[in-house]
Amino acid sequence: TSSVLKKCEDLGFSPGNILALQGPFSEELNQAMYQEYQIKYMVTKDSGSIGGVREKILPALKMGIQVLILKRP
Repeated sequence: TSSVLKKCEDLGFSPGNILALQGPFSEELNQAMYQEYQIKYMVTKDSGSIGGVREKILPALKMGIQVLILKRP
């Protein structure tokens, strides 16, 4: 949402360094995005299988990207 993007900007992240997309996406698309943007760190919430968390994490780990998973309360 726009409020989350605002929080990211307030924390010092520039819009060019924020990918704000609504998935879930395939492993292949996630890998392509990681490669295109030269991702070094990936932060995601634990959205479970319905949210495609596996499809996000597996290509990141294969590519040596550090992953931070935020658990649900």
